[in-house]
Amino acid sequence: PEDRSTHMAPELLSVTLGSVKRDLLMFSPYFVPGEHGVVMLTDLEDRGVEVRILTNSLASTDVGVVHAGYAKYRKPLLRGGVEIYEFKPDADRTAKRKFGKLLGSSGSSLHAKTSVLDREALFVGSANLDPRSGKLNTELGILFQSEPLAEGLADWFDANQARIAYRVSLDRTGCAGKQHCPGRLRWVDEAPGREVVYLSDPETGVMTRLFVSLISLLPIEGQL
Repeated sequence: PEDRSTHMAPELLSVTLGSVKRDLLMFSPYFVPGEHGVVMLTDLEDRGVEVRILTNSLASTDVGVVHAGYAKYRKPLLRGGVEIYEFKPDADRTAKRKFGKLLGSSGSSLHAKTSVLDREALFVGSANLDPRSGKLNTELGILFQSEPLAEGLADWFDANQARIAYRVSLDRTGCAGKQHCPGRLRWVDEAPGREVVYLSDPETGVMTRLFVSLISLLPIEGQL
């Protein structure tokens, strides 16, 4: 088997996920956690860690194939207590404020690869949370302690989340007493002065959603 002992991903996961105690906020434009990632993130929730993920929505992503790899993990993550937020396609118009550049928005997509650990430390780098980044040894990143910056970015996200992202939730109405009820995804747009609920990927067409559904059936996750 390939030796990945010198790769950044295993070291980063052990340092970040192994040490975080209270709060984990992750920005990843291409987010394909795989079954192992789902277990790790939901285990953090079981330990009392609040886990929040910001990634691209289908409408904002520039790589639909990667979104297809991510989409099937939304329900398991939500059932495990992980909070998921998806970047709005017009969020770049609302993100250009303090800390906005750290999101790396360009056009309509999120590009930042940033994590905030316990509001005390930050990781900023080139690695996404996907199999491809885990396999490559060409990723770069820096993990550093800075409580003012970490706290500031977390506070900025708290204050701006409703304007820049949809909150994805799981509607399990009618699931009472059913052991294997998957529930239904909901996207909540909590823009100031209104709340809109979508029951399919917001601001996308039927053909786009059909394409993603078909691609998700292919055994290509390891290449994403």
